[in-house]
Amino acid sequence: MFPSWSRKRVPAPYSPRYYLIERIILKFIYPVKFINCVSTVSILFLDLNRYDNIIGDLIDWCMRDFLKNRILTFIQIVLPLLFFLVIFIPREVVLLKTISVLVRYNTSRFIFIASLLLFLTLIIKKRWVSNLAAAIVIYSLFALSLVGLWASAYSENYVIAGLLPRSDAFYTYTGAIHLMEKGYLNGFTSRRPIFGGLLGFVLWLFGGNLQFALITLTLFSATACYFFTIEVKRFLSPLAAVALFIVQFLFVRRFIGITMSENIGYILGAVSMTLFLIMLRTFEVNRKRAWIYFFLGVLMITLAQAARPGAITTLPLLILFALWVSRIKKKVIWGKVILTILVIGLGFLLNLLLFRITSKENTTQTNNIGYGVYGLAVGGKGWEQIFFDHPEVNTLPTGERESRIMQIVLTEISQHPENLIKGLGYQFSVLFSFQPTNSLFSFVNSSHPGFTIILMAALFFLGGLGIIACILKRSQPFYQMMLVFLGGFATSLVFAPAYQTQYMRVYAASIPLLALIPAVGLENTLEWSDKRFHVLKRINPNKDDRVSITFIIFSLSLTPIIFFGPIVMKLFAGFKGLDPIGCDPGKQEAVIDFLPGTSVTIFENTPDKMTWVPNVSQFDYRRDIHSICCDDEVQYFENLLTSGTLYPAVNLLDGRGLYLVAQIGQLPESRGTIRVCGKMEDVLGDPSGRDILYSFEIEEYKPH
Repeated sequence: MFPSWSRKRVPAPYSPRYYLIERIILKFIYPVKFINCVSTVSILFLDLNRYDNIIGDLIDWCMRDFLKNRILTFIQIVLPLLFFLVIFIPREVVLLKTISVLVRYNTSRFIFIASLLLFLTLIIKKRWVSNLAAAIVIYSLFALSLVGLWASAYSENYVIAGLLPRSDAFYTYTGAIHLMEKGYLNGFTSRRPIFGGLLGFVLWLFGGNLQFALITLTLFSATACYFFTIEVKRFLSPLAAVALFIVQFLFVRRFIGITMSENIGYILGAVSMTLFLIMLRTFEVNRKRAWIYFFLGVLMITLAQAARPGAITTLPLLILFALWVSRIKKKVIWGKVILTILVIGLGFLLNLLLFRITSKENTTQTNNIGYGVYGLAVGGKGWEQIFFDHPEVNTLPTGERESRIMQIVLTEISQHPENLIKGLGYQFSVLFSFQPTNSLFSFVNSSHPGFTIILMAALFFLGGLGIIACILKRSQPFYQMMLVFLGGFATSLVFAPAYQTQYMRVYAASIPLLALIPAVGLENTLEWSDKRFHVLKRINPNKDDRVSITFIIFSLSLTPIIFFGPIVMKLFAGFKGLDPIGCDPGKQEAVIDFLPGTSVTIFENTPDKMTWVPNVSQFDYRRDIHSICCDDEVQYFENLLTSGTLYPAVNLLDGRGLYLVAQIGQLPESRGTIRVCGKMEDVLGDPSGRDILYSFEIEEYKPH
């Protein structure tokens, strides 16, 4: 099944690969102050003579297998992609709108229908037919979830009228637009450059069209979810894979169509878990290649924690796992352990380099450290408690503020350690409750409280069985890996309290783990039932030991896309300075790049026109705006206008994000830079605020 590893490949000293690396180092990395650290790690990783034959042979194997089965592979890629894309084409189709809204917002009926469809595809005897059918189902469900948001134009906490980013999503989006237009991320987006840079790069590829960018990100999520589900089917069983998919999807559908870093956290987390399962499955067949899968998985989980910090203590535990796996005849191969440490360091180094490349020199990545820990240390309060107890920290500059907060936290713990114990007890009481917003499985809630409790109880029960199975079978590599991730999740709750954010979103990268634990519990229950009651556990008993070439290509492509995408954009995008022209007295000026596919037009109620982004009826807009937080914003946006166009933008004169309110037909039809004169105010109607810009006149920007 696997090719020979005897072939040696040593790159030429001045191959194109090294020339590209040299250009990147000279242009972006060398000017950075931490050059000594970069040089040290670069020497370790650019000396590929020892590992290049392994990586090169893996690539050769992928290409040979791809070419050998190119027709079948082409069908398996194109057909699901076609089903995914065709769902976005129809407009004003009532049946499609009904189905998509059900997929997006319903839980009870969705679980039954989706589980049945996916299970029927996974038990098909023919492997490639089963995988193809499962891909069509999974990709279609992800597409329908995004269409459900657009077809209904619902307002959620992070989106207005189905498209316009709001709150944290707004700042992430405008930060990515700032990268695309001005060359660097601004605001708190710069703290997490992995998602901000990826979003900016994807927006740049599609000319700034937000809808196309969201479709692309949804496609990435669907791909990661599909491969993880198929791998769990191979590793466990079809029923376990169905349970895993349902739990994952109920979490990730909340962020489909939302410009939040939870998307990339989930994608990288799912890819890393898939790689670890492949590593375990192939370890006895080809250990060298299995270690490549392991190191790639370590890199992905490191990037996931850098992109959306959560279970950060998983990383040092993975080093211990590498130490255990590398033993041969009770002797540890320390080279594998050291390389695991270096791969983790490489992940953080890539994140740091991306931060330096995409951010201003005076910005920092540590401007939100300590808030959640303080709330835990004082007895289990919210992350904002520090501002009530120590309001003076708000006046401190970035960097000094975080240092002061950590001093306060350490002082509080040393003086009142009982409060930390109380806080941890409170956190676990919330996590293992049936609260619909902050418990461990709160993201599976539905509009029927009774069904929510039943579903959460089932997941808690299966999850408990899964943990017991991991402990009882801890001598097996798979269950030992599960204990590593469980330990990383549990110990991270001290540093990233999960009860302080809704729907476990701070642990987006750990959702694949939270979905896998009940799947393991279900699998072990089926095994127990089969032994005692001769229950048919596996309707599809055929074992499939193949490694998906498409998944390996997808995994190998993620890191270059994340890291080199923003660099390529900065190399080829044109950034220019813009000067104000001036408006009449009493009016404020803004220069904005208008990007098609990013605005929403609110029209007066009419029976012959259906709500579907970017067109939203006034009735639907006002009805659904009550879903956002908070009362003052709800009242403001509800009475914003009877008809007109809302457009999220960045004022290129000062780099601040804003919502532009324009009359219908006032904005251009194609991309272009416009100059707006109007009145600026915030959501409280304060004219000194700069959240909303009401346009009086809009014209093409023509500098003097």
